[in-house]
Amino acid sequence: MKIWFWKEEQCTCPFLMSLSVCVCPRGYLWEIKFLSRHRDFFLTQKAISAMICSFLSILFLKKNWPKNKKNFISIFSEKEKVMTKKIGYTNGVLFSKISFPEILVFLFLIFGLSFCGKEEGAVKARYESDVNAEMQLLFNRAESAYNQKKYDQGLASYQKYQALYPYNRLTDEAGYKVGKIYFIEEKWSDAAVSFKQLAQKTKNSAYRAKGFLLASYSLFKAGRYVETLDLLKNIKVSDLPTKLKVRHYSLIVEAVRKSGQERYNADYALLRLADVYQEAGDQELKELEGADLLSLAEVTQELDVWIVRPMKMDEIPSWFKTYPQGFSKPYVEYKWGKTYFEAGQTEKASKMLSRFIRAYPKHAYVPSAQKILRELNVSVPKTSMQTGDNIKLGVLLPLSGPSSEFGQATLRGIKCAVGLEGCANYVLSETGLNMSVQLLVRDSGNDPLTMQNIVSALASQGVSAIIGPMAYTLAEAAAKQAKELGVTLLPITQKADVMKLDDSIFQIGYPVDLQMKHLVTEARQKGLKTFGIFYPSNAYGKAMSESFAEEVKKQGGTVVAIAAYNSAATNMADEARKLKSGMKRFSYSDTGTGFDALFLPDSYAALGRIIPGLQVVTIRGIPLLGTNAWNDPRLKGELFVNYPGSFFVDLYDPQSKNAFNVRFVDDFTKAMGVGPSNLAALGFDSALLVAQAIKESGYTKTGKVKEALSSLAGFRGVTTLHSFQKLQNPVINSIILYPPSPQAEEGIDPNPPQ
Repeated sequence: MKIWFWKEEQCTCPFLMSLSVCVCPRGYLWEIKFLSRHRDFFLTQKAISAMICSFLSILFLKKNWPKNKKNFISIFSEKEKVMTKKIGYTNGVLFSKISFPEILVFLFLIFGLSFCGKEEGAVKARYESDVNAEMQLLFNRAESAYNQKKYDQGLASYQKYQALYPYNRLTDEAGYKVGKIYFIEEKWSDAAVSFKQLAQKTKNSAYRAKGFLLASYSLFKAGRYVETLDLLKNIKVSDLPTKLKVRHYSLIVEAVRKSGQERYNADYALLRLADVYQEAGDQELKELEGADLLSLAEVTQELDVWIVRPMKMDEIPSWFKTYPQGFSKPYVEYKWGKTYFEAGQTEKASKMLSRFIRAYPKHAYVPSAQKILRELNVSVPKTSMQTGDNIKLGVLLPLSGPSSEFGQATLRGIKCAVGLEGCANYVLSETGLNMSVQLLVRDSGNDPLTMQNIVSALASQGVSAIIGPMAYTLAEAAAKQAKELGVTLLPITQKADVMKLDDSIFQIGYPVDLQMKHLVTEARQKGLKTFGIFYPSNAYGKAMSESFAEEVKKQGGTVVAIAAYNSAATNMADEARKLKSGMKRFSYSDTGTGFDALFLPDSYAALGRIIPGLQVVTIRGIPLLGTNAWNDPRLKGELFVNYPGSFFVDLYDPQSKNAFNVRFVDDFTKAMGVGPSNLAALGFDSALLVAQAIKESGYTKTGKVKEALSSLAGFRGVTTLHSFQKLQNPVINSIILYPPSPQAEEGIDPNPPQ
């Protein structure tokens, strides 16, 4: 701030209408002017000048009036004269008729009104030059080249524009595009330098914030994580639009992880990122995904992991005390109280957690806070939401990565069961439970340790049960944690012996050994004795082929040929020849195919490449046998024209005429725009199973749900899963399914009336 004094022969001091007051004792004019390093703040500084000058005027008036009243001259417009009648105006001299406090109140009121309608942080940049036709032409040429992805031409034109012309309204955009071109071309260091220069030279706060952010992102892409974090400190976050705030906080979290710096910096950014997502009304923002961005689902999951992760007393960050109100504030409060509890500071823990419960009675972590207070023998504050008002159901599925398709399909079924996405509320209609269901959906990822943390977090939130995960390694890790915490777990997996891990595990899925038993039993009943196996050389293919061969041997059949194929092979006929060479090694007849049926444990989509390859090497005229991976509405019947009697097994038939299934298929298809897959059916039934167990037990507590599932008999869903054998397998009635006939696919009745 600087203060100038001018000595004038005469002062003209417009009052009221111009929102400024001048006092000219002994010919002096006082003016206060604030200077900013980067810009001028016109409205704000004018108002401040008015207030300070007015205050100085009053002080001088009270001290010197009427001795120096001849030195006070005020010249008014006719309009201003009318407005000043109430305080007195005579012959160009202003006479005071109001008290000193009244004057102060009046002036501060004017000062306050000067801010009305002004947006905080709004800054109008002052340019050194206007944009003339020549400047606009060069800029347009640069923009045209950029839009056509002629980046070399665009870069040259933007740089020429910057070099030739003084600072104007297009200079910042030219500098921004220079950095962006370098970024697109992955010239990270050049991009960082260009964006940083933009941030340092611009007089526009938005470009300044964006420049520092993209300079930081460029450094991050170059692997310079410590420099990234240092540069991010220059950003005034309020100057960023919402989507760039997501980028800003995501960068901090990722850079801290990769640099190995103090993780509590990342914790703060994670919490603030949650606030940005939750407070934004834009649904598109909440579904935002991209490179180096943390999605809303990832942030929610990371918050749960942060809650579970132990924190020592000397690790409590200072920002806990000053964390602002918002979506994530309750997480901070609960974490703080939980940390006191884990450190043995019971008095502080009880005080903090009691305050947390009273302030956020419906928060997800209230049950956990109540549990801690009971352990401390402290009175638990009453809340407006009593236990049993709703059902909390944890969901752990692969929602990102290569298996996300399976996770999303299962999630659609779960949502349909609880009345979301436009489906009817089957929990209400099928069980009579007039209770809302809250789904706590988390991405299972692929790390067993993270999985255990997520299970702990869901348990802390008082879930009745957890549906998922799907991968066996994750199911095993989740089962160990669930056993320790006493949480009921319903993993959706085909791995055998999952339920042997603990009596709180209830497998939702068709175990491999059970599936192969049903498949081979049906084949043997059809008179098939010898079998070939043609399987993909991946974990799924190997597991299925081994289980099938073992079951064939148990039931008195023979595997006469076996071969693995590369799923990525361009010529599947060459892969199929491996099967024939395998037959020769076993010295079987060259007539026909050499076996009664061929087992193909791969997906319905893969069959479109495999079967044509088999036909090239004349393996045809026999039934093909499949797993439940064939069970999809997109399975093409025309593939099986030369393979009569082909079939597969599953626990769900989407074509079933069962009234309940017909209603489910119709409702699901209308709501989701696509028919239900077997995974959607499994998700649907898993949610109904939990609801049925709650109805039977009369409790939402996970321990009671476990007891009810253990004794459940005759469950009726859309699949053929009926009950569970303790520490063994689910009880499933197999369904024999056949590929659709080509005539039916074309809309022709395969069995027309005679």
